[in-house]
Amino acid sequence: MEYLSGVVERITYENEENGFSVIKIKSKGFSDLVTVVGNLAAVNVGSIVPK
Repeated sequence: MEYLSGVVERITYENEENGFSVIKIKSKGFSDLVTVVGNLAAVNVGSIVPK
């Protein structure tokens, strides 16, 4: 399991019923956006996703 932190750049998919989301974040150490998939409650573009 890996832990990342970064700023949400894009929300590709979001299911408001169960919180499942597919987002893209800008994370230090990566030149491209990183795709994050999982149950992420109340995530918005510009939010900081913690470690």
